[in-house]
Amino acid sequence: MAVDLRAQGRSLTADEEKDRLYAADSYFRETWADWRDAWGDEATAHARQLVVVVFKPETVVTRTIGPGLDFLREHGFLPIWCVRVAYTRHMNRAAWRYQYEAKLPSVDRLAVSDLLLSAGDALCVILRDSGPSTASAASVRAGRLKGSMTPAQRRTGELRAIVGGPNRMLSGVHMPDEPADVVRELGILCDGPTRRTLLREIGGCLGTATPSPWDAPVAAAIAALYHQHAAVTLDVAAALARTRALIATGAGDHPEASGALREMLAAAAAGTPLPWNAFLAQLERADLTPPLWDRLLLGTTFLQENADA
Repeated sequence: MAVDLRAQGRSLTADEEKDRLYAADSYFRETWADWRDAWGDEATAHARQLVVVVFKPETVVTRTIGPGLDFLREHGFLPIWCVRVAYTRHMNRAAWRYQYEAKLPSVDRLAVSDLLLSAGDALCVILRDSGPSTASAASVRAGRLKGSMTPAQRRTGELRAIVGGPNRMLSGVHMPDEPADVVRELGILCDGPTRRTLLREIGGCLGTATPSPWDAPVAAAIAALYHQHAAVTLDVAAALARTRALIATGAGDHPEASGALREMLAAAAAGTPLPWNAFLAQLERADLTPPLWDRLLLGTTFLQENADA
């Protein structure tokens, strides 16, 4: 079946380059075929009603998924389906493929991103826009509420001011920007049978003013994630202090590795990027394993983000 992304005019995307790329993108093409099979001529209209929000692992340990969803409900976005997502490195590369190609991430950023996304399951929630009809697609309207990845630029009344962590990588949520991105994202996060199931299940929730029947299942999914992962305070200074104290305990048995680790952390605190793979290698030499979220706080805060930085 020929992909008819271009035939949709600007209903799925306003970006000409995205229009060109997605017409040949396997994830988009497969999912759009499912979309058309499920909804026929209503496929485009339904795509424009939907928002996909991926609550990343940091929102599980900070217990901010519920407050984030409450914020979205207040703005007219109602949950109509959810699924837990266990990210792999391949899903990570696929989801941000075009962003990574436009601005190459450093190798260290890729490694830390893989560690972050595998720190626990994420929760993907699909929401419908129950607000007054506008010319904007639901994903575009929700995107205006998302807020910045950069903490200093987040503002009250934005989602990331509620769910975001202390640096750009710990941004709390991932949200596809346009209907075309919503379609492609579901192709990455869900296999064929899961996609077709979700399309059948959410079809009855679209184009209706009835309350969402998914409030209880979403709440149960959140509770299960919280039960499986201990709460964590994302405090960079505390993580740095704990790691320095841990290094000090191993200084007698592994003086060279401990010295190298102290130097790396001192340089990072002074503004030099933390060489992630070398840092991990020295931790292994010193037979030290900081807690997962301490490692993630150090990596996401002190790494070199882009390859050309």
